[in-house]
Amino acid sequence: MTRFRPGVLFFNQRVQAHWEVWVLDNYSVPATDQRTHDGQLMYEAKYTGNFDAAQRLCARLAQTSVSLASQRSTFSQIEAVCAVPYFGPTRPVSVPHLLATHIASALSVPDRSDRVHKVRATPPAKGASSAMFDHSQFEVKWDAPERRILLVDDVYRTGGTLASLAEALRLQNLTAVAGTAAVRAT
Repeated sequence: MTRFRPGVLFFNQRVQAHWEVWVLDNYSVPATDQRTHDGQLMYEAKYTGNFDAAQRLCARLAQTSVSLASQRSTFSQIEAVCAVPYFGPTRPVSVPHLLATHIASALSVPDRSDRVHKVRATPPAKGASSAMFDHSQFEVKWDAPERRILLVDDVYRTGGTLASLAEALRLQNLTAVAGTAAVRAT
């Protein structure tokens, strides 16, 4: 873990030895219960459906993510971006999809989030002590030419969701070269 600025940690980890995950851990101030400015925006976006808060948050996170991760060689290989799909009742704002749109724009690559769907519910990772891998929860319909994909999620807890989606893509002869998330939940 590398400190980037107060309240924002840049977390880097290998998942399943195949690819890396970058996480901007900026939801709360370390060692306190206070949310950072971005943490408050995330709360408003995710739990109250505040689209303006989501737009501001995702624009900021996309800039920071691209700036930090572009220093890594794997990041330069990315050909498209794909958000982790949500399953269940539609939320007013999908933070992963909005973040993927902003990151794709910043990288000048297409957002291919519409090519992946979650086909069934899975147990929540909240409270899980280890990652659960299940690629069958995702359906991939990839008719696009890009093969090297950056996966985007709003929360990273165990790495199971990103790794499961990476495996679903791998089974379609695609490569998830990296993943990024806005918040690292502990």
